[in-house]
Amino acid sequence: MQFKVGPSEIQQRITDKIDLLQDNPVNHPQLDIKMMQGVENMYRLSVGALRIIYQIEQNQLIIYLLTIGSRGDVYK
Repeated sequence: MQFKVGPSEIQQRITDKIDLLQDNPVNHPQLDIKMMQGVENMYRLSVGALRIIYQIEQNQLIIYLLTIGSRGDVYK
């Protein structure tokens, strides 16, 4: 059985995951976070088929969201 998710549900899932990033943006136990290869302080967060690419400034605890998109598009 396949469920269709509307835009508001997707937005809520993304918002919930970003809220969790505030607690631990590098190694949160509830999030699928991986460090991007070849780029310093840049990470990707999986939210279903979407990927959120973000960068961290450790000194100031600032998270910059760089892009959100499907996994086939964000790495190009």
